[in-house]
Amino acid sequence: MGAQRRRRDRSTRKVVLTMVLVASLVGGARASSAQSVASSTIHGIVKDDTDATLPGVTVTLSSPALQVGQTVGVTDESGSYRFGDLPAGIYRLTFELTGFNTIIRDELRITIGFTARVDATMGVGQLQESVMVSGQSPVVDLSSTGSSANFTEEALETIPRGRDLQAVVEMAPGVSRAESPDVGGSQMAERPDMST
Repeated sequence: MGAQRRRRDRSTRKVVLTMVLVASLVGGARASSAQSVASSTIHGIVKDDTDATLPGVTVTLSSPALQVGQTVGVTDESGSYRFGDLPAGIYRLTFELTGFNTIIRDELRITIGFTARVDATMGVGQLQESVMVSGQSPVVDLSSTGSSANFTEEALETIPRGRDLQAVVEMAPGVSRAESPDVGGSQMAERPDMST
C-alpha cells in the first residue's frame, strides 16, 4: 500500500510540474507577443549610386518621442542598420559617410507596432553637400501580417465623434455598429452591439 501511494504522489507531482511549466511558457509567449506589438522598428539598407552596399555609414535616429533624443548606429558589412523597440512618434534619419553626400529622411511618422523599411542611396560627393528628403514616410508595413488600428490625437480631435470608448472602437477598420451612428456623443449612455 505504501508503494502504491508513493507512485501516485510521484505522478501527481509530475502533473503539477508539467502544468506549471506549460503555464510559464504560455505566460512568457504572451509577454513577448505584447512587447513586439507595442514597439516599432526602423530598418533598411544603405547603398551607393552603383547599387553596392555601404558598410560603416553612421545612421542617426532622432525624435522627441525618444527618451534620449537621438540614437546612433552604424551599418554592418551588408549595409544594413536597425533601430528596434521604438515608441510611436515622428522620426528623422540622417545617413553620413566621409566622401558621400549626407542624406536626411525627415518626418517619418511611425505608429505602434509598425515596422518601417527606410533604404538610402548615397551619391559620391565632391563638396560638402546634404540632400534632404521630406514627407516621404513609409505608408505600408511589409514585415508584419497582423491587423491593428492606431488612432492619433490629431485624428481623435478632428473627426466629429463622441469621446467615449465605443465611438473610438467603431472607427477601427472592420468594426460595425448595429444601430444608427453616434454623432457628437448623442448615444453616449447607450452601449450598442458591435461586430467585426
